[in-house]
Amino acid sequence: LPNAVTQGFPSSLTCTGSNYVSIATVPRRDFSLVVEFRTSSSCGAFGQWWRGCGLMDAEVGGTGRDFGLSMGAGRLLFGVGAPDVTIGSPLAYNDGEWHRVVATREVGTGTMRLEVDGIIVATGTGSTNALDTPGTMSLCRLQSGIHYWTGELRNMYMTIAPPSPPPLPTPAHPPRLPYERPAHPPPPPSAPMPPSPP
Repeated sequence: LPNAVTQGFPSSLTCTGSNYVSIATVPRRDFSLVVEFRTSSSCGAFGQWWRGCGLMDAEVGGTGRDFGLSMGAGRLLFGVGAPDVTIGSPLAYNDGEWHRVVATREVGTGTMRLEVDGIIVATGTGSTNALDTPGTMSLCRLQSGIHYWTGELRNMYMTIAPPSPPPLPTPAHPPRLPYERPAHPPPPPSAPMPPSPP
């Protein structure tokens, strides 16, 4: 996939409630977190994402510019910080079946989307800040070292949009189009004709 980042992500992972994997690459601006999961756990609380148990998380304590994807009482939570804004699924997915979740954040508008099994289940608007506080991201727990998740993960990765190119400088004198004629001053008025002799 274009701009997909898989480095550091295992192809599959069993989360036991006490293990985790740390990912060094952390998205800062536009990104999507993508993972398939299966669980029967009801760990965590539904509310802000940092009250849930972490699937793919970069939460830091306090009021940092952070983010995370978690589950609380079987429902999916996706949030960003500074200020904290979380969107959540209306349904629970701790039914022991495989599900695919995509959590997307767009920095230009602050738009947040939560998609489960190909259907958008929640949207919202968070900050437009660069989420630059966390240094790493954790799988199977919150990055702050708490709220371990229990279940299975597979086919996990993130997509990161490339930075926008800088605007081109505006020339002082825009180039003339090939078919544009150069402007010329109008010719001087003609001298009057002398009168005819009688």
